[in-house]
Amino acid sequence: LQWEYVLDCAQQAADNDPTYERMLFIVALLKTLYLRVSELSERTNWQPIWQHLWQDAEGNNWLKVLGKGNKLRDVSVPSALFPYINRYRDYRTQLSSNFNTNAPLVIKNRGSGGMSSRQLRRIVQQAFDLAYDKMVCENFNEEAKALREATTHWLRHTGASQDISTRPLKHMADDLGHASMGTTDQVYIQSDMKERAKSGSSRKV
Repeated sequence: LQWEYVLDCAQQAADNDPTYERMLFIVALLKTLYLRVSELSERTNWQPIWQHLWQDAEGNNWLKVLGKGNKLRDVSVPSALFPYINRYRDYRTQLSSNFNTNAPLVIKNRGSGGMSSRQLRRIVQQAFDLAYDKMVCENFNEEAKALREATTHWLRHTGASQDISTRPLKHMADDLGHASMGTTDQVYIQSDMKERAKSGSSRKV
């Protein structure tokens, strides 16, 4: 429910004001590709650029990221994400005639270059705040309270938790950038089992 509100509020904001296209793009990307916020940020040894979104010979789409331990990996990009990618790309094209594949993936409103983790977190928090306000207005107070405590990592965790039951564990581990499937199993499979036990505890004979 919280994710539906976050995405809906970010999309409404972008529909009403194009300057929010960046916010919509960031939350959609972090959640759908299970990214750490640092993997979308500019660092001394890495700048995410549009060229890192690439397609292989079979038409599969990928995003190249630099993860923990300075390890490069390619994250699979689902077709459902492309409407969000395309609308932000269109916005960037309108913003600058110099836009090309070497441009930073996400840009600042002022100044040049990509964004820091702190700046990205601030934008994500704006999306959370919009969703929180709407949830409170619609009497989802407990859910809103839980969202109030969320961090950017919540987007990564939410995306992976939703997909873990429908994708092979090895594929999830590779997209998440986990060194072993054991980490993925411990974090997501076991938490899923706890939820399953909770929902199943009140079943009738």
